[in-house]
Amino acid sequence: MVRLLLITAEEVREVEVGQELTVGRAYSNLLRLDGDEISRVHAIVYRRGPEYVIRDLDSKNGVSVNGRRISTAPLKPGDDIRIGGYHLLFDPPPDFNLSEYRKSRGIVTPPVFETGGEESGLRTYIGASEALAAPASRPASTPDDDRPKVFFSIGEVEDLALRATGDDSQFSGDLLKLHQALMRTPAAEETAGEAQVAGHFLRAVVHALGADRGVVVFQEAKDQLRLGAITPAEVDVAVNRVVLRGCLREGHAVLCNDVQNDRRFQRTETVKKERIGSLAAFPLERRGQPAGLIYCDAMGRTGAFRPQHLALLCFTSRLLMLSLAAAVARA
Repeated sequence: MVRLLLITAEEVREVEVGQELTVGRAYSNLLRLDGDEISRVHAIVYRRGPEYVIRDLDSKNGVSVNGRRISTAPLKPGDDIRIGGYHLLFDPPPDFNLSEYRKSRGIVTPPVFETGGEESGLRTYIGASEALAAPASRPASTPDDDRPKVFFSIGEVEDLALRATGDDSQFSGDLLKLHQALMRTPAAEETAGEAQVAGHFLRAVVHALGADRGVVVFQEAKDQLRLGAITPAEVDVAVNRVVLRGCLREGHAVLCNDVQNDRRFQRTETVKKERIGSLAAFPLERRGQPAGLIYCDAMGRTGAFRPQHLALLCFTSRLLMLSLAAAVARA
């Protein structure tokens, strides 16, 4: 199978091309890239007879292959594609040297705070066959020990939920708001499809958390992400790569109440562009495997969420997946 390597300072992602691969900022693309310089549907790589071709889909900032801007061009193994600030290597050779590639193109790898060490070799971003490393504990000498906790294991969230349901009156009030919102289900939604079900649960949890926006993203095979629901409907909510990595690669819930000033998020353009002050996210699972995430944020507001809100997201994610399974069984 022909593959593309997406190479940035933070990660290496392997993507299978298949018959065609659309690239852009929208969730409908098979390869979704973030950033102002990326058009909603930016480019397409597709098979034409025995060869593969890349075509610029009238993007604002264009596509280059081996340093030359193109509208349409055939691809050969080892071709270097540039889309916005992203480097993509088409069908890399067996002796491909990642370190030399990054060095020759000035791609500086930042210190890795959450994994406890530098990434080595090629590693699939989502759906890897090998085990992907979860965040390790930081050494006692690390200068960032006083940073607020951002990543939470599922076990930690479940323990938090058990404690909160017993003696946290504020949590009980939030839980009641979630329950009331979920019970306001129009009769038509009893036989609704995936988008309607996901939208109903998303609106309920956004209301209960007092969030400004929310999105449900489903993960397909490997690197493919698909929009499940979004609220408000007229906005374009993008989930930044730190949250995607935390939920989909490491299976952790994510909560940050001062996003603009947290160094872990300062390399993500979405956070700056959309003035996100607080965010919370929880992974979706299907039969024990990553199936997506549910995400909420607050614009320009710090301290919008409490750790107990992760418990609400946990409840919502489990109920959502059960409801989707029931909808499939009825169909």
